[in-house]
Amino acid sequence: MKIIVCLKQVPEEEDIRFDSKGNLIRENIKLATNIYDEYALENALLIKDKTQSEVITLTMGPPQSEELIKYSISKGADNGFIITDPNLKGSDAFITSKILSLGIKKIISDDDFIVFCGLKSSDGETSVVPSEIASNLQIPSLTSAKTVEINNNDSIIVKKENSSEKMEIEIKKPCVISFDVSAILLRIISIKNRLKSKNFKPVIFSLRDFDIENFDGLKESPTEVIDLKELKTEQTRNTKTLNINDENELSEIKKVIYE
Repeated sequence: MKIIVCLKQVPEEEDIRFDSKGNLIRENIKLATNIYDEYALENALLIKDKTQSEVITLTMGPPQSEELIKYSISKGADNGFIITDPNLKGSDAFITSKILSLGIKKIISDDDFIVFCGLKSSDGETSVVPSEIASNLQIPSLTSAKTVEINNNDSIIVKKENSSEKMEIEIKKPCVISFDVSAILLRIISIKNRLKSKNFKPVIFSLRDFDIENFDGLKESPTEVIDLKELKTEQTRNTKTLNINDENELSEIKKVIYE
């Protein structure tokens, strides 16, 4: 079975900047692996530890995305692919999911595969790419997984939870699963895999590999950033300290709450 993990490089928080058109500036900034993707990769590697699965990473981005793929190899992935093309600059989540889907179709050879993604990216937070990939591939999807287990050769048990309940859901493969941050420990890079990653050369796709010409990611994107505003929270209520020593003074708390 092939486990394809979609990864994304995001700017470190202090380096987030936008150009005049609202596009994220990715040149000459510090980049990191999207934290949600880290958990998608770790869950894929946990399955690989127990099965004969092949973990393949895929990213769409500028040429420096090679470092991201090399990082995934150092973590334990078996192979990695990059989709990079100057005409993809400015692509929104819809176009990104479409192009990633084309990349996945190039990688797979049968239906014995699953796709893992991070729940969202810390720089965009649209959360739509995993579901869009599933729609493009016409396969089922589940979101916000914490952990997964291979149930048998045909299905996967997805464990989810929220503030009020825990759930276990069975899903047939092929499928797309997106992962939230969880309590599982992210593995430490081994010396063996670090050395392997140094000489690793990812497979690189351009739009020509998908028979796409005269394409403009920004113009083809159905959504666009109209404006960017920095939101600041301001304290609008004064604080008050109360020393409550008996039940008679509880009425004072009610007065403060409802003011």
